This record gives sequence, C-alpha cells and structure tokens, in this order.
Amino acid sequence: MWTGDEETYRNAFVEMIDYYLNLADKTASNPPEHRSRWHCDGAIWYWTYENNKTPAEFARLIERTRDGSISLPLNFLVSTHGGTLTEATLRGMYYAGSLERRFGLKIPVAIAMENQTLPYGLGGLWAGAGARYSWKGICGCLTKIKRTERRPHEIYWWPGTDGPVETLIKFTFGIKSAYRTTHIETDLEPVSLSVDGALSAKFARQQLQTYRIRTTVKGSNEK
Repeated sequence: MWTGDEETYRNAFVEMIDYYLNLADKTASNPPEHRSRWHCDGAIWYWTYENNKTPAEFARLIERTRDGSISLPLNFLVSTHGGTLTEATLRGMYYAGSLERRFGLKIPVAIAMENQTLPYGLGGLWAGAGARYSWKGICGCLTKIKRTERRPHEIYWWPGTDGPVETLIKFTFGIKSAYRTTHIETDLEPVSLSVDGALSAKFARQQLQTYRIRTTVKGSNEK
C-alpha cells in the first residue's frame, strides 16, 4: 500500500464518500456546472462503503450515483494491467457488474491510470464487459517511455482487432439459447436448469462472475 495500512484506507474511503455525499446535497440546487462531482478510482470504494455502512446509507450513495454526483469505474482497483492476467481483469469488474444488476445502474467507464504503457487488448476486454469510455493519466515514475508529451487530440477511438465475439452456449433445459459477449476463447460445459428454468447456484457463482449472459426464451422476445 502506498501511504497507509488497510484500516487507514478503509477509513479514508468511507470518510471521503461521506464528505462528497454531503457536498452533493449542499450543491444540488446549483446550476449543473457548479454542482459537486466525485469519481472514485476503483469499485473497492463502493465495496468498502457497502460493507461498513448501513443499507440506508449505501442506498444514499446509489441514488447519488444515479444522478451523476458520484461515480465509479468497472475496475475494482487501480491495477498494473500489463502484468495482470486476462481472467483477473475480467473478474476484477465483477463487483461493479453486480451493482449494475442489483440496482439497475449502468457503469460505462473503465480506467488504467499511472502506468506509462497500455496493453493493446485491454480495450477489447473492457468493451466486452460493457465499458464505452476510458481515460488515462500517467505518473512521473522511474520507468519512463518517450513521446509522452501532449497528444494531437483529446479524445481517441480505441478499436480492437477481433471485435465482440458472440459464443453460443447450449442449455439442457428450457432456454433456447444464450450468448456471452467476450473477447477471449473458452469452453463451457452445458448447464442443467431446474424445472422453473433457473440457473444453478454453481453456474451463478462461477460463470456469471466472468460472462454476461444474454438469453432468448422460446416463445418470448425477452433477453
């Protein structure tokens, strides 16, 4: 850890979120350009807040997330992505994805700060997880690369080489088909469904941490 122990960071996350929640309340009636905005640099801030505050207090944070006063990226931590496994990158976005599903949020941002390089395939992983935007700032670290001066443009389009891959998963009961949107190859065993069509607990715990499942039920247009 950079400047403190686990308890120091836990307290800092909670205290800063409380501060900016209060500031959001104080500035809510101001014109938009004069309202408070705060962006947490990892979903760990929200996880820490949820696990150290009451449900009502966390609900307050979620409501300020809905109105844009406070936001978070899909990333759980500020990671060194060049040294991070693909699986770890994907699983690192699980908690933010669970917030999307639990509270009907959309978290369109993923970030890679500080390190002076950026893995080429990272954009594909983020896009497959639902990110549409990113930003990057680099630090004056010991290991430097040339040409880090101001770029010709402020915004860039980051294309991937493969594009999103739609992979068919065959279920053994009830659901006609399901697709996962991802940028990596993997093999999944068929998953048995209960009589009511629910996914097994094992599948929900292990597979949904990594893959977004889009299902089409026979006789229905629901997804």
